[in-house]
Amino acid sequence: MDLNLMWDLVTFQPRNDLQDTYKWNGNSTGKFSIRSVWHQLRPINPKVAGASLLWHAWHIPRFSFILWLAARGRLRTMDRLHGNSQRVCVLCNGHDENHDHLFFGCSFSSSIWLDISSRAQIVWQAGNWSQAWQDIAVRCSNKNNPRHRLVGLALASSIYHIWKERNKRIFDQHFSNSQKIRDDIVNSVCGKLGGLGVGVCLDGAAVGPLMGPWKAKLPCSVSRLSSALGGLSFSWQMGLRLGSQECSFSFEFVVGFFSVMVVVKATGGS
Repeated sequence: MDLNLMWDLVTFQPRNDLQDTYKWNGNSTGKFSIRSVWHQLRPINPKVAGASLLWHAWHIPRFSFILWLAARGRLRTMDRLHGNSQRVCVLCNGHDENHDHLFFGCSFSSSIWLDISSRAQIVWQAGNWSQAWQDIAVRCSNKNNPRHRLVGLALASSIYHIWKERNKRIFDQHFSNSQKIRDDIVNSVCGKLGGLGVGVCLDGAAVGPLMGPWKAKLPCSVSRLSSALGGLSFSWQMGLRLGSQECSFSFEFVVGFFSVMVVVKATGGS
């Protein structure tokens, strides 16, 4: 191809009054980034159902890992152990153990699910474990939605502690009642939220680290906030410095998976 033919292929006229610039086609902004290169190199696969319940800003890694295995039916339940003569569920001693039984059919697990689901306002689809997982994965698919995060956190904590109790009974001969497991689940959820900077009280009992007084600048007109969460209860005390005036406030959260009202009450000032 001669130079004249190549020149004829140029469909624009160069502008001598402007400097040449570089544009990276791998990014919509035209700017180069390592992230855009990574997206260019890796294969793009469809998003796996339930990913938002597993991996979100509030997740506990070890809990999410166990939930991920349970969602894929890959926990080493009795029915998946080759050459194992022990098949009976160690939680209820009334049925052969498998994923469907362990997390929904077992009377021990069911009592735990009933309490946690009531607290978290989670409505489960009737059926087996895999059907329930698919249903909740579709209904809570937004990891940026706080109530969906709370569903994922409560679900992962429940699966983890039920599985942990099952293993402790088999390998350590250590037995705990269902109330102890429920308390462990609640403590895990509230402890995680407390670690995010929230002092937690659930059903009137302090189960998370309560925060002490701290200083912050907020407008005096702040009297009511609202957000879309919705079952757990939070409360803590704050000292707020508003210009030259210092006030003590009591914050009370009523958190469920559908609605939240944050009420700020002024209790004094100087």
